[in-house]
Amino acid sequence: MHQNIKPSSTTNKKSIHLEFDLGNLSAFNISSLDTYSLKNNKEEYIMSFSKDNIQILLNKIFSLPKIITLNGSFIELPEPVISLPREKPIPKSKPETKWEKFAKAKGIKSKSKIEGKMIYDRNKKKWVPKWGYKGKNKDLENQCIIEINNNNNRNSNQRILAKSLRKERIRRNQKQSIINSNSNRKRIKIKNQNREK
Repeated sequence: MHQNIKPSSTTNKKSIHLEFDLGNLSAFNISSLDTYSLKNNKEEYIMSFSKDNIQILLNKIFSLPKIITLNGSFIELPEPVISLPREKPIPKSKPETKWEKFAKAKGIKSKSKIEGKMIYDRNKKKWVPKWGYKGKNKDLENQCIIEINNNNNRNSNQRILAKSLRKERIRRNQKQSIINSNSNRKRIKIKNQNREK
C-alpha cells in the first residue's frame, strides 16, 4: 500500500523581494514582518517565512550556469557582493635571518632538495650525498692511499687532519647557528616589549 505523497513545490508563488549575494550563498529579505502572525504563532510563522526565502534562494542558485564534469555537475558561483572579514588577522612577515640578508646581498638562490643534497661521484659512477653517512665530504678520510704533496708534512696523518678540519667546520657552524638563534630571540623579545608599551 502506497500513500500518494505530494512532492513539495519548488516554485514559490508569493512575490517576495529578496536581495541576493549568491557568492556567499545568502539572501536578505528586507520586507517587514507580520507582527500579528509573529505574536500568535511565532514558530510556524518563522518556519514558513524561512522556507519561502530558502526556496527562492535555491531556485536562484540552480538557475546559474552549470559545469558538467566526470565528477558530477557543478554550479559556478559569482563573485561575492559582501566581503566577509577574515577569522584571523593576516600573518605578519617574519624578520629576515642573518643568512637570508647575506644571501640576498650576494645574490645566492636556494637550491632544490635533491640538487642541494646529492653530487655525482665520477670514481664510484653514481650519485652520492654531499654530507653525512657515505658523504662526499669524507672522501679524503676514507681513501686507502692518500697523495702527499711536497708542501705537506710527510709525518702528519692526512686522514686525521682531514677529519679534524671537518669537525672544526661543524663546530664553527654550530657556534654561528647559536649566535644567530640568540640574535633572533633578542629581536623578538624587543618587539614584544615594544608592543606591551
